[in-house]
Amino acid sequence: MKIKLFFILPFFLFTIISNAQVHQSHWQSMPVSIDGDDKDWEKPLHLYNTNTGLLFSIANDNKSLYICFEANEKQKMHKLMHAGWDLELSSKDKKAKFTSTIIFPAIAGQMNNSGHNKTDYSAGSVESKKGKFDINEMIDSYRLRLSNISTKGFTTQNGTLSVNNSTGIKAGIGNNGENIVFEFAIPLSELSTNDLFDVKELQLNVTVNALDKTAIVSRGDEGYKHKSDGFGGFDKGGGGQRGGGGHGGGNHSYGNTAEIDHATLFEKSTFKQKFLLAKNHE
Repeated sequence: MKIKLFFILPFFLFTIISNAQVHQSHWQSMPVSIDGDDKDWEKPLHLYNTNTGLLFSIANDNKSLYICFEANEKQKMHKLMHAGWDLELSSKDKKAKFTSTIIFPAIAGQMNNSGHNKTDYSAGSVESKKGKFDINEMIDSYRLRLSNISTKGFTTQNGTLSVNNSTGIKAGIGNNGENIVFEFAIPLSELSTNDLFDVKELQLNVTVNALDKTAIVSRGDEGYKHKSDGFGGFDKGGGGQRGGGGHGGGNHSYGNTAEIDHATLFEKSTFKQKFLLAKNHE
């Protein structure tokens, strides 16, 4: 498994780095608003994993670790929301050994914008009443329905945590007009009471769950059909064949596309990234 690293140059230069390579976190000199808006982050985000379709960056200051994820592929965006996912932070260093996890549950059921501009997934189409599929409607509906996440392995904040939590571990969900955005601010003291700046290596593990195969009822020329009352189908690279479904238990097509192997939608996707905290040299 490999991760692509983006360097900010006059032209974008892509370099492939392996999981064995340790990434240097970026020093965060300005406050980060954890609101699901990526305006506080340097673009493009520095790292990319093809299995999950996630771009991400890691930053820190003296008190907190900051992580921003974006999903820019529609099919993998659906998978994140529909199947659920988690991120794990860990250290095997004897000075500060820990394993801490934030879990996003699967959100099933119809996704629409609070009943307004309701998305119609019937008759093999993915269209809203405005006449076209609106990814922002789906993200807004997801945000409204995802009120809580779960945490474990932290020093104090474990159990059920509000997405709108204003203190301690913070998580924000939003969009930048095209992609879903997940932001996190995690106090270093929630990971360990020891000094993490002396730790040789930290690790980020991300797992995106598989879509439920038991809900598959058939596979024809149009691809997989899903019999849940979940949200959204999958379209084909800006046009072409589109998935369908019903508002109350209809079918959803996960048709074959040139963008991704749809078999991966029904498999767990994972990646690991080792990193070091940045130090303030000012």
